Formats: sequence, structure tokens, C-alpha cells
Amino acid sequence: MRIALIACLFAPVLAIAQAGFPTEFPVGATPLQRDDLQKKLAGRVVLMTYANGAEVRSEFKDTYAYVNSGKSSDTGMWRVQESQLCIDWQRFPSGCSDVRVVSELLYVKRVTNGEIVQMVLK
Repeated sequence: MRIALIACLFAPVLAIAQAGFPTEFPVGATPLQRDDLQKKLAGRVVLMTYANGAEVRSEFKDTYAYVNSGKSSDTGMWRVQESQLCIDWQRFPSGCSDVRVVSELLYVKRVTNGEIVQMVLK
């Protein structure tokens, strides 16, 4: 019984350690309303640093998004769908990512691997 309890307690920690990055939003994170998320991103630059050290800069214009990460870049149409940021990239994997807020900090769940990343608005 005690071994089963210990396994249950440490399973989430082991999953994060194996993945090497967080896959759950911080405690207290809540979805944004569609209009609120749209207003927070439109006309803004967003900086993110992935767990692997990659630094990503995204810029959100009226309907187009631009992304630069190291030597790679892409453009695509973006939109907000409920509390999700959806981008149809030309080369990168397209999709919709959940976005949550804690106080004024935005967090996004990456489409490609489920990593939770803080979005720093500039």
C-alpha cells in the first residue's frame, strides 16, 4: 500500500523530469476571454524561451504573425478561438495553443510538445 502511495505522489514529478519541461499550467492559471486575449496580442511582440534554451520572438500584426527562432523564421495568419491562440504557419506546424493567465503573466501550451512557456509581452 505504501509503495503504491509513493508511486502516485512521485509519478507527476517523474513525468516532468523525463520530459524536461512543465506540461501543466501554473496553479491558479485561468483562460482568458477571446477579446481579452486578442487585445493582449494584437500589435505586440512576444518573447519566449523554451526549456531547450531556444529563444523565440513572435510579432502579432492585425491578422499576420511573424516568428524568429535562431536561424528559422516563418509567417502565418493568426486568430483567437475562445482562449486559444491559433496560427496557420506556412512552414512550421500549425495549430491552436491553449493560453492561460496568472495575474498579468501569460502562459501558452506549445502545439508541438505540450510544453508550458511564459509569454513575455513587449
